[in-house]
Amino acid sequence: MIFLLSLALASPVSTALSARDGVSCATLGEHSDALRDELMALSQPDVLPPAVPVRAATCLAERFGTDPRVQDAMLSWVSDESRQGLALAALMRVDLLGEPGAVRMVQAALSSPLPRVAQKATEMVPGSVHPAVRALVVAP
Repeated sequence: MIFLLSLALASPVSTALSARDGVSCATLGEHSDALRDELMALSQPDVLPPAVPVRAATCLAERFGTDPRVQDAMLSWVSDESRQGLALAALMRVDLLGEPGAVRMVQAALSSPLPRVAQKATEMVPGSVHPAVRALVVAP
């Protein structure tokens, strides 16, 4: 893992994600397992600058949201305090996970021990494009 992380930190993707104004996820390169793996490595909480892991999480949702490996990683973020920002970034793009993935993510976020994550899930659910996601929170 250390080797993959060191390669990811020295890559054009890392440089693009660390740019002050960020970059469009679509410009990071061809949709591939290598790009997915690099973004996964860059989503580690110890990667600096701190914007890089959050941007990597955003790009994972946008480019690889239906990938089961990516969804499993995102599910782990909702209860990990060191990855709370990543969970929030993923929740902002939860509709890109497909309906089954979005339902799993929102269910996990709603029961998260992290109040900010649970609150964000509650706030974004009513605007979801997926009926099954909207059904997870009943309006008062």
